[in-house]
Amino acid sequence: MTHIEAALVAFSTLVATIGPIETAILFAALTPGVSAVRRRQIAVKAVLIATAILLFFTLFGGPIFQQLGVTLAALQAAGGILLLLIALDMIFMPDSGMFTLSQGETREAKSKDDISVVPLATPIIAGPGAMGGVVLIASKAHSD
Repeated sequence: MTHIEAALVAFSTLVATIGPIETAILFAALTPGVSAVRRRQIAVKAVLIATAILLFFTLFGGPIFQQLGVTLAALQAAGGILLLLIALDMIFMPDSGMFTLSQGETREAKSKDDISVVPLATPIIAGPGAMGGVVLIASKAHSD
C-alpha cells in the first residue's frame, strides 16, 4: 500500500467514525447563545484534546490491547458487531436517543461553562469507534 492509499484509508476511516457533520450539528446545538470567540476557543480546545487522545491510542493502543489479551481479529469483530447494531438502530428505531441528546442532557450541557472535554472531545470526536479505528490503522502500518 502506498502512502497515498494509506492516507486515504486513514482519512475515510476517521471521517466515517467521527462524523464531522453530526459533530458540527451537536456542537451548534450545545453552544447556542455563546459568542463566536468563545465557540472558537471551545472548538479548538476540543479538537486538540481529541487529537491527543487519538494520538495516544495510535501509539499505545496496540500494545495496551496486546497486554490485555485482545487480538486484532477480536477488535475487528467487536467493531463490526457494534457497527451492525448502530445500523440496525438507525434503521428500525430512529428515535432511540443514540444519535440525539435527551432534554436532560441538553440542559446539562448548556449549563456547563466548558464542554470542550466532555462531551465534545470525548466521546463525540474521539469516541470508541475513532479510537478503535486508529488502533487498526496503526496495526496495518508497515513503517513509522
